[in-house]
Amino acid sequence: MRSDSLRPCACGHHYDTERWAALQLFARLTAADVSSLVTPWPPHVVVEVRVCAHCNRQMSRLQHAVRAEVVKRPQAIAA
Repeated sequence: MRSDSLRPCACGHHYDTERWAALQLFARLTAADVSSLVTPWPPHVVVEVRVCAHCNRQMSRLQHAVRAEVVKRPQAIAA
């Protein structure tokens, strides 16, 4: 996992690490959320889903779990 490597949103808009963190957080999937789908899944890695400020589409990125912030997952992505 390369934390400095960010894929662009579907609209082509790019976000560096600082701007990514400032985007609205849509959901954070923890190891408990994805471990039944992906084995093995590192316990310190989460999937953050954020909303593009340019086109309002959702985009995801792997992150190290450094915050204990809990975000309720919308029904659309619930496992």
